[in-house]
Amino acid sequence: MKWARMVVLALALPSGAWGEGRVPSVNDPLVWVPALAALGFSSTTADDDLSRWARRDSPLFGGTGRARRASDIFLAAGLGLAFGSAWLIPPGERAWSSRVTVLAATGATVFVLKRLTGRPRPDRSDDLSFPSGHAALAFAGAALTQDALARSSLARAPRRALGLAAWGMAGATAWARVEAGVHYPSDILVGAVLGRMVARFSLAEIEVGVAWDGTSGPAWTFRYLWH
Repeated sequence: MKWARMVVLALALPSGAWGEGRVPSVNDPLVWVPALAALGFSSTTADDDLSRWARRDSPLFGGTGRARRASDIFLAAGLGLAFGSAWLIPPGERAWSSRVTVLAATGATVFVLKRLTGRPRPDRSDDLSFPSGHAALAFAGAALTQDALARSSLARAPRRALGLAAWGMAGATAWARVEAGVHYPSDILVGAVLGRMVARFSLAEIEVGVAWDGTSGPAWTFRYLWH
């Protein structure tokens, strides 16, 4: 698991190494806690042991097939909340295209890492186990929901409830992949960190826009915000 450890160490770099702390790292427990946990799992037999137990006993979902279906359902619900929560933001700040960009960037990052690492899945169905794409997209979606809630005018109680729902669905998506036998715990932990980091970075540093002129279709603009 040399590649896994290299990725985890890169994610745990001090925040200043990523541009004045705009990408969360050691100052964000939702990054360094799962990153260190992934490093611990990948350095011991705990990754295999927990994966075998979850696949065999399936304590939450009652079987690998049900766990796989649950992961898809929770992911779809979480992404639906990520886009639906944008309606809570003032109209001029909704930036629908930025939400698409976050998910596309997350998917592209996972795609590259899967092919670089080539880790076999626990069920040996292929060698695209690391990192978990479901976990990465789920946690990127939760970060988008959190961003929308932070900019909304909702009262504290419903804002907190929606935030807990978003992170809860992300966590359920990730764990279901372990029970389904298609990921190790370190896969979902690194996927969760990647999703959060890509979302936070994209929202802070990349500006994407789309305009319609009524004749030639949409015109896209892309700008990196240097600081």
